[in-house]
Amino acid sequence: MSHHTHRVVERDGDDLRRSQELFHALVRSFPNGAVFVYDRDLRYTLADGAGLAEVGLSKDMLEGKTI
Repeated sequence: MSHHTHRVVERDGDDLRRSQELFHALVRSFPNGAVFVYDRDLRYTLADGAGLAEVGLSKDMLEGKTI
């Protein structure tokens, strides 16, 4: 599993909802891996994908926790 670092951008409510919709569309089109989004404090805000279960993780285990 490769790791990519993305610059964190603050968004208002509408932008955040659009971003979450795009995130879920990305996860659905990327079925053999996992996608993570984290905030400025390196806290997982979204984590999803079939790859999580393959390594014994779940979104509930990650979301809201720090890296």
